[in-house]
Amino acid sequence: MNLKRLEAFYWAAKLRSCSKAAERLSVTQPAVTMQIRELERTYKIRLFRRIGNQIELTEAGRTLYSYAQRIFGLAEEAEERLLELGRIREEVLRLGTTRTYARCVLPPLISVFQQENPRVKVILKEGGSLQLLEDLMASRQDLVIAAPPRPPRNVQSLPFREEEIFVVVSRNHPWFEREEVSIKELRDQILVVREKGSATRSAVSKLFRKYGLKATVSLEGEDAEFIKEMLKGGDKVSFFVLPSIEKEVTQGWLKPLRLKEERLFLEVKVFFLAEDLSPPARGFLQILSAPHDGTSIKEGGLMPPLFLRSGL
Repeated sequence: MNLKRLEAFYWAAKLRSCSKAAERLSVTQPAVTMQIRELERTYKIRLFRRIGNQIELTEAGRTLYSYAQRIFGLAEEAEERLLELGRIREEVLRLGTTRTYARCVLPPLISVFQQENPRVKVILKEGGSLQLLEDLMASRQDLVIAAPPRPPRNVQSLPFREEEIFVVVSRNHPWFEREEVSIKELRDQILVVREKGSATRSAVSKLFRKYGLKATVSLEGEDAEFIKEMLKGGDKVSFFVLPSIEKEVTQGWLKPLRLKEERLFLEVKVFFLAEDLSPPARGFLQILSAPHDGTSIKEGGLMPPLFLRSGL
């Protein structure tokens, strides 16, 4: 059924006037009359009968009108719901990132964003990179800031920063006074590492394979705080990016050491669905792309790249 013809009939029946229906639809009265006649001609029925200056629905007209009420009622309901969702979405920014970034990197950026967008509610979720990206692809997150070992191909991303991975020891370890170690020296160390699938674990494993080393892993875990505690005895080493250990380094009980042979980095990116980017998400991307605290960021590309390399 032609919906334009049905709409002309619906408003004529609802307003009991072809001229009022024409006003409602911003068309001429003859256009409304023609659409109704086309319906009648198609189905070989009469939809209206004229009584004086009034039009009345026939039995067929009343039947069609009951269906039209439901059809256009649902259309209005759908429009209202979509507008409501749009309003809700414009007032909420859903961010997903790792525990370290949620606690150490994003808070000042979120503060800047909220100063500029005081009516936007920010919902920050901590989690693993892979789970957060699954949430993004299911539209449960607007932006995800992470360094997954295997980024998905069906989401868009912009570079945010590179985090250097350090060998980390406690003050009770013989290496505590050193500034760097050889990769080959790690062969004789007991390692405490992140769980398989984490970006840090993947980068370290790749490095070991490159140099033909086999790591002696005594413990692995998802919780960075647990791993730090296991280092206190001084007989184990681990790997961290600097934001994860800044407090402990300042307190003087953990020490980051560089590798002699090469520096190891994680590439942290901002992931998003380009076709599904809300106004708050676009606003936060602009915040991320702006220099803060004297940091200069290169320009170019779709929008200013967010690239920043962190380290000692």
